[in-house]
Amino acid sequence: MIYIISGNEPILIDFKIEEIIKNNTDADIVKMDAALKNFSVQDLINTCTDVGLFSLKKLILVKEPYFFIKKSDEKEMEKLAEYCSHPIYETDLVFYTMENVFNERLKIFKDVLKNAQHIKLNQYKAADFSNECISLMNKRKIKMARGAYNVLLNACNNSLSIFNQNLDVLELYPDQIDEEVVKSLLISSDEVNTFDLINAICAKNLEKALMLVDKILMVDENVNGLIALLASQLRFLYEVAYYNAKGDKINAIMDKVNTKSRYRIEKALETLANLKKKEILSLLNKLAEIDLRIKTSSDLSQRMLFELFIVKMIKNEKN
Repeated sequence: MIYIISGNEPILIDFKIEEIIKNNTDADIVKMDAALKNFSVQDLINTCTDVGLFSLKKLILVKEPYFFIKKSDEKEMEKLAEYCSHPIYETDLVFYTMENVFNERLKIFKDVLKNAQHIKLNQYKAADFSNECISLMNKRKIKMARGAYNVLLNACNNSLSIFNQNLDVLELYPDQIDEEVVKSLLISSDEVNTFDLINAICAKNLEKALMLVDKILMVDENVNGLIALLASQLRFLYEVAYYNAKGDKINAIMDKVNTKSRYRIEKALETLANLKKKEILSLLNKLAEIDLRIKTSSDLSQRMLFELFIVKMIKNEKN
């Protein structure tokens, strides 16, 4: 069987992968990351066709297959399409992404899909989201007051992954979880999206950056609020970068920047792998300029001005 798994809810994709693994306990399991430089399509095909070491059955998990995202070497794609048109019965092949960026118009995607099951795992509708959140809390035996639960639920914007990340933090709290505890430890979907937006800008990924702007403004069309949130996150990044450069460990940084959320520090350090302190200051200066322009200009809508600002930053044009 061949599976193509995509969606915008990473935790659901994780659950699906776990389910597939549990259904293949008698198979050799091979994990491949197609985003790595040493990955090759030929190695994937060889892995599919080689005899297993301990079992006739084989489960191959291919994470972030780039050939479903952008046009790739035609000869390699022909080989992959040929295998997928006549797959080995004892081998299950799973392609999956956490980024929801498969290009369904690509020829290789259409060719593989002819013999595959496409599973899309997107966010729950509001009516079902609360039930799934309660189910997650029950599995982890986390108890919190109704008011605290409502604050957390509203902040996660129907993202089960963000809700689960908050449970990672709250699970460490030893006492009854009340509303004040949740507010002090809360990771909001906007906060995560803003970190991801900064990452996209640093990686010069215009498509993803504009998608994240759209995602953040979807709930509240408040460009000034987004600019303030971006500025706040950049200042937080600068603080973390300063203490990280001094050699402080995560727990020490948490104390110095006055946060109880280990996840916030880990997310910041992930961003800082591609962002220097002087670049943070440059981004803050540019953000101040566009903030002034948005507040004083009436030529274009605030959103249009902000999106043009993102485009210019990524393309290294002068504002």
